Amino acid sequence: MNKIKLIFLCFPFFGYAQVTTIPDSNFELALVNLGLDNMVDGFVLNSRIDTLTSLIVPACNIQSLVGIAAFQSLTYLDCSSNNMDTLSLTNNYLSYLDCSDNQLIEIDISSHLNLQTFKCSYNEFIEIDVSPNTSLLYFECTKNKLTALDISNNIFLTELWCNDNNLSDLDVAGIDMYVLVCDNNQLTTIDNLSDNISLKHLSCSGNDIASLLLLAHPQLNWLSCSENQLFQLDISNQLNLNYLFTWGNSSLNCINVVDVSLANATWSVWNGQSGNIDGHHYFSASCILSSTFQVKDNKRLSSILNLKGQQSRIIKNKPLFYKYNDGIVEQKIILE
Repeated sequence: MNKIKLIFLCFPFFGYAQVTTIPDSNFELALVNLGLDNMVDGFVLNSRIDTLTSLIVPACNIQSLVGIAAFQSLTYLDCSSNNMDTLSLTNNYLSYLDCSDNQLIEIDISSHLNLQTFKCSYNEFIEIDVSPNTSLLYFECTKNKLTALDISNNIFLTELWCNDNNLSDLDVAGIDMYVLVCDNNQLTTIDNLSDNISLKHLSCSGNDIASLLLLAHPQLNWLSCSENQLFQLDISNQLNLNYLFTWGNSSLNCINVVDVSLANATWSVWNGQSGNIDGHHYFSASCILSSTFQVKDNKRLSSILNLKGQQSRIIKNKPLFYKYNDGIVEQKIILE
């Protein structure tokens, strides 16, 4: 009889150990709608979730994902467009995470070493550490409050969307991206852009960039550099360029191209709603690079590039690009 009582007393504990608490009723309702739970009662059976690899719960009015730690096999998580201000994923090992359009102020993704896609746009992040995520391919952090972004460890990155933040510096050294979108920041230059030789889409409008060196980017198909401080622009090496936006650069006059007639036929003056260039911009195959800019007292040479955008030493009697710490790029020929 005592043995029977012992078994009976232990049975409730055994049953409880097989469930996970889900405090947020909207989170649990989403699980019910996905067929992972039967009713909203604050619990979900572990047997229904512990082998689940993908969870897609956007726009479900979720405030908390407490309980997500029990989803131990999860590799794909979309919890975008909810109302979360915290998100703990330290017990998960994701390759895809979309937590965009929430109210998050911080996130720890250091355990997600296999993370390849990370979308966290439209939150309240001041900083994001992606240095442990060396497998990252796609990173989207648009419309946050970032003042700095270190992607030096993310050498396999192919797309970066970091527009509409407060970035004053962006270094893309050692990375060969296809897409770089960094509009509406406070950038004066994009450091080591020439490393990204496969670049096809560059959008850097709404910054304070004075010069863009694009000789290393022959595959460029899209260039948006409106509303900057450009005083020169050479797109003669961009034979695949189909989209160009340069309006809002008052110091820019001549745009260097290979085919002037084709450029004039393809791109029109910006009229406030559509168009590509300012009214004072014109295309030429022989622009003279301007040197009429104010030289700062602390101006220092930061690098020298050849016509292919590669690092070079000073070579006399050959045209080279001299890049300075203030973002200015000069083309010079030093004669013997």
